[in-house]
Amino acid sequence: MTEMRLQRALARAGVASRRAAEQLIEDGRVRVDGKVATLGMKVDPDRQRITVGGRAVKARALRWLAFHKPLGVVTTASDEAGRRTVLDFIPDNAGLTYVGRLDVMTTGLLLLTTDGEAVHRLTHPRYRIPRRYTALAHGRSTAEIAQAVGQKVVIDGRPVVPEE
Repeated sequence: MTEMRLQRALARAGVASRRAAEQLIEDGRVRVDGKVATLGMKVDPDRQRITVGGRAVKARALRWLAFHKPLGVVTTASDEAGRRTVLDFIPDNAGLTYVGRLDVMTTGLLLLTTDGEAVHRLTHPRYRIPRRYTALAHGRSTAEIAQAVGQKVVIDGRPVVPEE
């Protein structure tokens, strides 16, 4: 592994989010090779000993899961309304996050991973990753659906139109 910021290494190991890791470092609870760590320092987790509160931090292997999201399940880590979430279906879900989202009334493939960097690259608009969705509608005529799909939709102030 190459050098990275300490808070990133802690987040990758599942110790805490990057923000929470920054707080642990600022509180003086993190040591690298026996010395108190400082915010922004670079580490190589494969070559250096990192501890938090005296306990060794071990790097975790990155995990990727393909999950078929059922109808009525929320794509979120926790839900204030008490609805089931995608993470409720995964017994060992520590550090997992989802790549994109599916609406509560939508079923389909959802990727879950511990690789936050990959999630960012796949979902941030700056990287212009093309997406394709297939929708099946029940109860309406084909003409009604075609007309609705062909209309301009505005999301976050930007027009979104069908590609084909």
